[in-house]
Amino acid sequence: MAANRHLESSDADLVQAIGHGDQLAFATLYDRYAGAMLAVAERMFGNRSEAEDLLHDLFVEVSQESYKYDESRGSVRAWLFLRLRSRGCDRLRSHVRARVAAVDEIPEGAVPPPELSIDRVQLGKALNGMSPADVLLLEQVYVAGHSLAEIAEHTATPIGTIKSRLNRALAHLRETLAGNSVR
Repeated sequence: MAANRHLESSDADLVQAIGHGDQLAFATLYDRYAGAMLAVAERMFGNRSEAEDLLHDLFVEVSQESYKYDESRGSVRAWLFLRLRSRGCDRLRSHVRARVAAVDEIPEGAVPPPELSIDRVQLGKALNGMSPADVLLLEQVYVAGHSLAEIAEHTATPIGTIKSRLNRALAHLRETLAGNSVR
């Protein structure tokens, strides 16, 4: 009977019930959104295992922090997907930092391991010379596969500004890599 009650509950009511420890409400909310969220996470990472880990961590966070949902700021669906994108971008940034750190650990003059070609070493150094905002923009476009319109909407920035920043970041990379002026 209780499970049937939750099937007809609004998302906001489910989040409130989750805050009171209602496991059936949690299961209902999970069933409503996990499939679509997993698809988005897979698109971000290109890896189902990474996507599943992100989804798991996100729903654990939702169960512990359901009180942070504010109905006046938007729907539960928007809140969940915003959290998914935010946590996904955090993970993508940490992966890029780890790769760049691995590149930085190669001693000067040493031959990099096969998985880190010279081009990747130069790219890592070029990215280190860029602003974090520009690196994040490149990650969102080329790693996570987000469109410029999606990025503009998510960041509340005009699409023209996003295009200009992307062109400037790409020009910097081209200049740096073509000139081999990477330090």
